[in-house]
Amino acid sequence: MIREYLRMRRTLFLLWAAAGVTSLASAAAYGAGMEAAQYGLLMLTFLLALFCAADFLRFRARARRLDEVLRNLSEARHSLPEAVGPIEARYHALADGLYALLAAQKEALETGHAEQLEYYTLWVHQIKTPIAAMRLAMQSGARPELLEAELFKVERYVEMALQNVKLGSLAGDLVIREEPLEPIVRECVRKYAPLFIAKHLSVQMEQLERTVTTDSKWLAFILEQLLSNAVKYTHAGGVRIACEGEWLVVEDTGVGIRAEDLQRVFEKGYTGHNGRMDKRASGLGLYMASRAARALGIRLRAESEPGQGTRMLLRFPVRNGDIQ
Repeated sequence: MIREYLRMRRTLFLLWAAAGVTSLASAAAYGAGMEAAQYGLLMLTFLLALFCAADFLRFRARARRLDEVLRNLSEARHSLPEAVGPIEARYHALADGLYALLAAQKEALETGHAEQLEYYTLWVHQIKTPIAAMRLAMQSGARPELLEAELFKVERYVEMALQNVKLGSLAGDLVIREEPLEPIVRECVRKYAPLFIAKHLSVQMEQLERTVTTDSKWLAFILEQLLSNAVKYTHAGGVRIACEGEWLVVEDTGVGIRAEDLQRVFEKGYTGHNGRMDKRASGLGLYMASRAARALGIRLRAESEPGQGTRMLLRFPVRNGDIQ
């Protein structure tokens, strides 16, 4: 520790040596009293020794305090010795800022971990239902189309889990370009055909001959979530997908949504009255769709009345600059 102190104060010692040499040299050059010069140098040395002794004790105490802080970094923010001078005060401010930044990052990581744990806990419970239904269907010799419908649900849950992971860094996964709308819609409908057939629901596609600025994969993901909800809550009639002016509309003849639930259908985990009636509802599909829509610059909103079906409306960005 003494070596560290001497290295820290080397400028002071160099100044002391320079002052002594200058004093003695001046006395010799101008014929002044050498004894007086030597006495002055001796007094300067004595005062320097007193200062260094006191200064070293302070240095040693602060160094030991900082060593203790380093051994217990979790409490470091509240254990730092009091700042001495404006430079140390700035270092304290810097340390406070870094601690605040680390605390915010830690909180964000913990929140993200908790959300992922919540999602996958729910996901496990969801995917168990179609798996159990498939096992029962195989044991009872059910028709192949019933097995296919349950297998489709399993595949959809797996895809949702993968997309949930990608949503965290969606910007890096986007490929934005001009895309024809009709092929994307038709592929989504084809994918959900087993569920439409199983529930005897009709599908209408109208006026889809237009080009939109989007990412085709993530637009398909959004449409699949809307179709999934439409099929889930429609027991008779069907689904209509059409362009109306500047909006793409996904409309069903299902049970509809209550007014008090309508403004919250895109909130994470919110299931509303219909979801509470369906114990398997997670409240995540529309939330994930809305997140993806925001990233694509798509305005997504819902219109509905109980017993009158639901309309999901999408308006696409006009320019790439509208996409986040």
